[in-house]
Amino acid sequence: MLKFNEIVKPARYLFFTTRSLCASMASATSRSIPYNRSLRGRFTLLIAGTIGLFAVALILVNCVLAINAAEQAIRREAASIANALHSADYFAAPSKSSNQALLKAFRNERGLIQAAYAPSIVPMSADSIQSIHRMPETLEILVKVGDERGPRFLALTFDRAHTRALVWPNVWPILVVAVLLMAMTIPIADMSIRNTTNSIRHLTDFAWDASARRLSARIDLKTGDELESLANAFNRMLRRLDASMKRMQHLAFVDGATELPNRERFLTEIRAAAEQLERSQGAFAIMLLDLDRFGRVNETLGHERADELLGLVAQRLASAVRAGDRVIDPTRAESNPTLVARIAADEFGLLIPLRNDASESGRLAQLVIAALRQPFMLHGQTLVVGASAGVAVMPTDAANPQTALRAAQLALHYAKQEGGGRIRFYTAEMGKKAQARMSIETELRLGIERGEIIAHFQPKVDLAKGHVIGAEALARWRRSTGEIVMPGAFIEVAEETGLIAQIGESVLRDACKWAAAISASGRPLRVAVNVSAVQFTDERFIQRVLKIVEEAKLNHGLLELEITESVAMSDPDRVAEMIEPLRARGVRFAIDDFGTGFSSLAALTRLPFDTFKIDRQFVKGLGEDRHAPVLIETILAMATSLDYETVAEGVETLDQAAFLRRRGCNVAQGYLFGRPEAPEGFLANLQEHSANFGAMLQTAQKSAVA
Repeated sequence: MLKFNEIVKPARYLFFTTRSLCASMASATSRSIPYNRSLRGRFTLLIAGTIGLFAVALILVNCVLAINAAEQAIRREAASIANALHSADYFAAPSKSSNQALLKAFRNERGLIQAAYAPSIVPMSADSIQSIHRMPETLEILVKVGDERGPRFLALTFDRAHTRALVWPNVWPILVVAVLLMAMTIPIADMSIRNTTNSIRHLTDFAWDASARRLSARIDLKTGDELESLANAFNRMLRRLDASMKRMQHLAFVDGATELPNRERFLTEIRAAAEQLERSQGAFAIMLLDLDRFGRVNETLGHERADELLGLVAQRLASAVRAGDRVIDPTRAESNPTLVARIAADEFGLLIPLRNDASESGRLAQLVIAALRQPFMLHGQTLVVGASAGVAVMPTDAANPQTALRAAQLALHYAKQEGGGRIRFYTAEMGKKAQARMSIETELRLGIERGEIIAHFQPKVDLAKGHVIGAEALARWRRSTGEIVMPGAFIEVAEETGLIAQIGESVLRDACKWAAAISASGRPLRVAVNVSAVQFTDERFIQRVLKIVEEAKLNHGLLELEITESVAMSDPDRVAEMIEPLRARGVRFAIDDFGTGFSSLAALTRLPFDTFKIDRQFVKGLGEDRHAPVLIETILAMATSLDYETVAEGVETLDQAAFLRRRGCNVAQGYLFGRPEAPEGFLANLQEHSANFGAMLQTAQKSAVA
């Protein structure tokens, strides 16, 4: 048999030519399409290559058939040569001249020539042909013959032209058919791919828009297939995402009760305004507004009505700001209006762009305060709240948004302290005071941890006998330097920072310790300790008091806790629940600063108190205010009817002491009997105080009688 890959060189040439043609057509088609080149080019190349391979396969099959036919023809030629030689009766080595003549005849007739190395042409018959071999290096055929003289070989060279003549007539029709088939198929494939890739291109562009957060993008495909269903699904998904994002943005940056921008949006706008200042000159003001009497409305009407009131306040505030912008600067009102936001429960913020100077924010603040001072109608009720304002200007008052916001808060704090309905601009003095308060807070925290809060004792004197029957424990801060700091310098800071509870507990512990020491000396005295509102609202208040008393080994009956009238009247039922367990153990309770609040007589009769303390402002009015004696007599009469003990604070003169004694007041304390002093000094002077006070009161009584 013939070796295939050596015979079909023309077929290989046809194959590579066809493949190059297909690749060139695919490349040209791909270059003609500017969009989605990779995808469409690959589709086109795949289809064109498939068609080309199919055509080449047909060609090769036909080549194989043609070559087989050629091989059969060669076999027939070899057989005819053998027959011719046999008929020529060449049984002996022929002469050279006869060989040349015979070969010439065969070459002219058959297109065959003898190989150069063949020693001779031997006679053979068709029956003697044993095999035909194809030489691997050449296009030569060896015909093996055998007879009684042994095997002989006939070497023949295959004529290429003769082979082409045998093969090409069978190949070229198939090649023409393949080229025509490709020419018809490629445009159809290109049209199909164009339709598909157009839809895919639209989907791809749509996906890019969606990934760039353009959630309003939509795609419109009318292909009637799965791509249209996919496009519709994408549209539905984006509509839901768009709605969800808008809802999330609304929740994140809009206050639900007032529909105003919330604190987060307000801070974001402040930062943006500060960045704008870095790029260009200008200024803006931050105004913080706090409703003055909103807490009382909230407590009286409830949270639901309070939220409705906030909505009305927000509407009026927004209207007032818009009107103020138009009055102060009509240009700014259109291009860069003031931002109004709700930043806390009853606190609003204004971000005011300033075109000229800070006075613009002052005029706007006056308009806003005046608008909020007007009554509100809510479900038939007339409500008046009012507001206070604090203003800070950036960059004048602060270099960054955080500092500017703190400055406005500090200014608002001062406005609230002045009674409400005020406007305060931030000043450097406010900043210095704030720094001082911050320093006090830091040192106070450390002082509490180091046990620097101690109790000083002021004597309480029995007006009838002149004896010291007790003392009030008052907080003092003994710093590490030995300096004694009075309460006025730190109590307000402690109340604002929540440290008042720790201070009250420290004073209670120190007072119980020294009261136990005084009692152990043979002079048991009752000690009174003030309890702050923060302490009293603590659920563990009862357990804390009992633990401190037991640790000090103090008789429960020697401890008196003083609660302000406002705390006592805030929730009488709960106050009674907190007091009863301690009173059952012997602890006494007193209402401090009685007469300064709004006590209900009905509530007073239900509260289990032991003592009324008459506030120092009433005692100070004796001899100066004609109403003071009447008020004191009324309090004393009320205490007598309720079987309460009475203690008068702030007694500084003998006349005051004599008046109180005549009107039936039981106990008095004040500078007349002694200033608060350290426990060691108080204990050392206790005996002397009792003797002196007795003589003093006797003298005062005689003077009053005379």
